[in-house]
Amino acid sequence: MAMEGKLVVESEARGEVRGEIKGRADALLEILAGRFGSLSDRILEAVRSADAAQLQKWTSRVLSARTPDEVVGL
Repeated sequence: MAMEGKLVVESEARGEVRGEIKGRADALLEILAGRFGSLSDRILEAVRSADAAQLQKWTSRVLSARTPDEVVGL
C-alpha cells in the first residue's frame, strides 16, 4: 500500500475510534441524566474527556452507584 493510502486508512481508523468514544460518552450521559437528573459541569467534562476504557468502567458502575460523582469517582 502506498504511503498516502496508509495514512488515509490510519486517519479513518482514528476517526472511527473517536466516534465510538463519543458515542459511548453520549450514551453514558443519557443514562446518568435519566437516573440522576441534571448533571454538573464536572460530570459532563469528566465523561466527555474520558477514554474508552474509563467509559466502560463507568458504564458498569452506573447500575450500583448512588450518585453521578460515585460513578466517575469524583
